[in-house]
Parts: sequence; C-alpha cells; structure tokens
Amino acid sequence: MSFWQSDDKIPIVQTKVKIPAENGLNFRDGGLIHITVPAQGVEFFQPKESYLELTVDLTETQPTNGKTRLQLDAELGGQVLIRDIRIFSGGAGGVLLEEIQNYNVLTAVKYDYESDDTIRKKRALTEGATCYSHACRNTRGVIKSDLNNVGHNPYFQPYTWGLRELQENNVFEDAYNEGVSGTSKSNVGQQKVKCLLPLNTGIFSNDKVFPAVLTEGLRIEILLEDAPRCLRQLDQVSRVRGFRSVPIFHSISGHDIGDLSAAEQIWANTKTTDTLYFKRDNNMTDLSNFPLVVGETFEICDTRIDVLAEKSQQVMKVEDNAGSNKDFCKIAKIDWAVGNVAKPNTVAGGYYGLVKVTLDKTMKNVSGVDISGTLGKFGAVSTSVAAGLTNASNGSAMAVGNWQDSACSYKVEDVNLVLQKLEMPAGYTRKMMSMMKSGGTINYDFLSATNYKYSQVSTDLVANIRLPLSQTRARGILSVPTDANVYPAFVQISGYGGQALGMLNADGSGNTMDPPVPYAQGIAYVDNPPNKEDDHGAGTDGPFGCLDQSLVSVRSGLVGIWDNATDYQWFYNGQLNPSRPVQVNKISNKTSVGQQPLIELEKALSVCGIKPLSFRKYQSNAVIGRALSLQDGTYNTVGKDFNLQINYQESATEGLTPFKNKLWMNFVHHIRRLVIKGNQISVEV
Repeated sequence: MSFWQSDDKIPIVQTKVKIPAENGLNFRDGGLIHITVPAQGVEFFQPKESYLELTVDLTETQPTNGKTRLQLDAELGGQVLIRDIRIFSGGAGGVLLEEIQNYNVLTAVKYDYESDDTIRKKRALTEGATCYSHACRNTRGVIKSDLNNVGHNPYFQPYTWGLRELQENNVFEDAYNEGVSGTSKSNVGQQKVKCLLPLNTGIFSNDKVFPAVLTEGLRIEILLEDAPRCLRQLDQVSRVRGFRSVPIFHSISGHDIGDLSAAEQIWANTKTTDTLYFKRDNNMTDLSNFPLVVGETFEICDTRIDVLAEKSQQVMKVEDNAGSNKDFCKIAKIDWAVGNVAKPNTVAGGYYGLVKVTLDKTMKNVSGVDISGTLGKFGAVSTSVAAGLTNASNGSAMAVGNWQDSACSYKVEDVNLVLQKLEMPAGYTRKMMSMMKSGGTINYDFLSATNYKYSQVSTDLVANIRLPLSQTRARGILSVPTDANVYPAFVQISGYGGQALGMLNADGSGNTMDPPVPYAQGIAYVDNPPNKEDDHGAGTDGPFGCLDQSLVSVRSGLVGIWDNATDYQWFYNGQLNPSRPVQVNKISNKTSVGQQPLIELEKALSVCGIKPLSFRKYQSNAVIGRALSLQDGTYNTVGKDFNLQINYQESATEGLTPFKNKLWMNFVHHIRRLVIKGNQISVEV
C-alpha cells in the first residue's frame, strides 16, 4: 500500500483452551495417551504457543525396603516421558500428518545443544527439569552435576525448618522425619510435579497458524517411555556418580575431637552403635541438603582413590545383633545436632552442628577396620536402588538391590493439551470455506523429522548404515548412536552395575583391568574416561582414574555414545561427503576436542531447526550431523543412495575396541507439506 494508506487488518482474538486426554485420567509408563482436537470450537490455533500440560507422580515408585529420592532426567524433565508421538487429521479416515519415533532421543539432542543457563533454568521452572544448585555443591571433588539439587528440587517435599530456626530455638521437632511421632513440620517424601511441555514436533513448533477447521480437527497419540529410562537417583548418594560427594562420616558421638577418647569417636571394629553423625563436608550444612532419607538403606565405604585403584573399595561390613542384615544400615530418623561453640567437645554437634542419623537397629562393625572420621575418608552410599558389592576385603556377593523392574513405575495425571485458540472474523472463515468448496487449495509447510533406525552389534569395527531416504525437501541428518543393551532397572536409575569399580566377580575371579561384565556395561563415563593412571598420584594403577572427576551415564538409550569410534564419512549421490573422513577419535577417547566433527554438527543442527548454543554435552551425547543444504534451501534425497560409514578402534591391548551394541537413530529433517484441497487431505514428503 501507499505511504498514506494502511494495510487491511484482520481482528483476531486469542484465548486459551484446555483439551483433556480422552482415554483416561491416569497413565502408567508404557501407556498410550489419546487427545482429540475438535474441528468445531478450535478452528484455528497458534501451535508454537501451545503445550502439553500434565502432572508427574513419583510418590508411588518407592519399594517398601528401598526408600530414596528420585526425579526425572535433569535435562529433559517431563519430555523424557514421551517415547513416540503421532499426529493424525480428524475424521473417520484420519491421515497421518506427522510421526516422530523416539521423540525423547531427538529432544535430548535439542535440549543438550540448544541450551544456556537461562534456558536450563526456565526448563527447570516449567518442564520438570532440574539444574545445578550451588547450595548443594561438592566440596571434596570437582563434579558439577545437574543431579545434585537436594534443597530446591520440585520432586522432593521441602524441609520447612532452616538451620537458623533450629539454632535460635535450640530444638528439633521431627520436622525431617516421615512417619516419626512428634510435631511434624514437613515430610521429605516425593511430591507431584506439574509440567508444561512444548511439543517439539514439526506442527507444534511452527510459527504459522494451524487451520484445524480444514483438517476436521486433529488426533494425537503419545506413547509413554518405560520408567527405568526416566527415573534418576541423586549423585550425592551414588557410588559411581561423583563418589566423593556423598555424606562423610564424622563419629558415633557427635563430639569434636579434643579431650575425648578415641572410643567415643570411632566406630571401632566389633563396636555396636545405633547412631551415626555426618560432617558438614559437601555443603551439608543444613538438613535440607542431606541427601539420604528415612527408610533408605546405605553402606559405609572408603572413598579414597588409592583404595579404589587397588580394587579394594572397602565396604564396611556390618551386621545386627542377630547376625543378619549384613552390609546395610537402615535409617529410622534424621536429626540436626545444633552444636555449641563454647563446648565443642562435650556437646553433640561440635562447633557448628552435624547431621545425626539414627538407625533402625543396633549395628556392629565387623569389617576388621576402625571407621574413623579424622581423615574424612568414610562416606555413606545408598543401597536402596543398587545394593551390595563384590568386595575383595569381605567377600560379600553382589546383589541387585531392592529395585526390580516390576517395582519401577511412575504415574501421569491431569493430561491436557493447552491450545492458543485464534478466533477469526466470521466473514474470513466463511470466505475461506467457500474458496475451498470451489476447488481452492491450501499448502501448509512445516519442518519435521523421520527416524531411520539401524542396529549394530558391538563386534562390528566398521558400520555401514544405509538410509533409504525418500524426502524431496530434506534439510539435514542427525545420527545418534544409542546404547542398545538391555539393563535392569537398578542399573539405569543409579548407573551402578556391580563391577563398575573394578571389583572382583561374585566367584572371586577377575581383576581391575577386566572389561565390564554385562550389568556394568551400562557404565559409560561421560566426563573423564577410564584410564590407567591414578589422578591423585597414589602410585597404583587402576582403570577408573580419579572418580571424583568422573560421572557415569544414567541416560542409557536416550543419548548417543561414541564407544571408541575413530572417524566417519557420508556417501551419497556418488560422492564422499566430506571428501575426507571426519576424525572423532579425540572426542571418543575424551583426550581432546575434535574441531571438524563439531563444525559439521553445528551446520547440521542449524538447518535442522536446533540453535547450536552450547557444546558442553558433545562428549556425553554423541551426534553425527550432516547438513544437506544451507540457509533455507532443501535437498532432494530420492535415488541418492545414502550411506554412513563409521570406523572403530581395534586396539584390544589398550581397551579401545567398541563394547556396546548400538541402535542408531538417524533423524532426517525435512519439509513436509500438508495439502488441503476441497475435502481431501494429503501429505507431501
């Protein structure tokens, strides 16, 4: 229009509409959620501003003999619950408009790479994710993990009494203990979490208004993920996730060392006690930061790296008076011993206060070793999920813990699809419908992804992945090699597989340099790799190096694994792309940074609709990317015979051979076109 005349404007009213799931009120893992968007009442909506609303209930996941704090995946939050999603047009003959298999794997790529502090904190507020808490930081190691948040975690019921109140009142009223008689201020069990999840599909990520009136509405199917892939245990109670961040033993009396005898401090060999005190190390300066809970079972372990390197990670063997319940202590009550600066040696709590743990039974130390707090080397490790070690010192056999697959579950409640409904003028809608009846056509484009899967066994040193692509307007490919091994629930939740720390086998055989046994193959180091040198300079060789600098993965099947890959190269349209193999051995070995694969990945993420804001997860979430076009261009893949070749290292002496079966998720991002002509609906790929 001219400078003196404005464009015609269409007055639009936007309102929020909730559409509940139609096939139930509650859903368990593995369940299928059906949501129908009606054609009448929601004629048009803004897809990118719409979201899935649900409540996650973890309160029923706790076995009788295995209490522990649990949460969903720290990065994905509620998004981890969605395995597959399918979107159909409405009506009797619904047309499949879009399908994303392994939606949570693709979302993990997006959330790991399209991420910064602001985005992560927003996801923690709205999507059921969690982020690193400085208030719960590790003071005895260098681990910075998103699974360390005890005090401000939405999945845990808050502790209402702070340290200041305790000190001022010089009293503790059982506020920390669930099911304990007295004046209860709070409950430290699990609580329900409400999640508002944007749907990362092509249709629901589109900026364009969606004309539901022309598709006779929509029908959405959401398949929920299995529980073990969703649930996570805190790092501060884990044997293999920041081992030096666990609660550190102080004494059995709570008094600081001074004029007291050692017998009043040390849990000596053959001595019995029902009370343990824990230090303020690892920022446990308040009960709200203490990670163990009432009803949780735990072991006392030696946390020294040199001990681990000598394959004798000491589990302090204990037993009750009846000679049973070996190796495990169980918490009956947790208190805060306020302490007294003026009388540190005579008042429980010492100078500044300590966490006091009361056991459900009187336990005897039968390890043959005095448990002392003077060196700060003994820590409490949860056994509620993964219980028992095969140990060189006490010969106890490995147990799988209380968390069996059958006891592992979650519940999703109050599922609603919240749509931002747009109300068009009546004349606009009538005119559009009239045009459609007269033979008019509407084309609706959106960027979607199709998953091509490929299975690879661990013995394959060369993987040739052929992709039968048929997209005429492809943008890029993101290939994610996920761990295809099947693990018990306790391995996936805790990361612990029994032999992870180089312990003896159950029959007493094996050594620290043996490869992991099947349960332990869930152990994949995501920060520092296993190595032969003790980073603390203890002078002994061990395969796991400095454990306080290493995190093992609890995201098996959700993220890509490098698994000692050396290089890769694409072949399509009769050409090698790039012209030379892309080296990934530095990333795979975790020895350095490989620039070329990151450059290739950055280009691929950009054309696939993912903003590459961060590469902090490039080692822990392996993704091979290939951009097929630049800017807003597309590429016709029909008849191009796509093939991805990955080579793996074969140095068995150095332990650099691949050892995991892999399921490759090859997400081909492409423009899909929804064609509406008259009363006919079709999809062009």
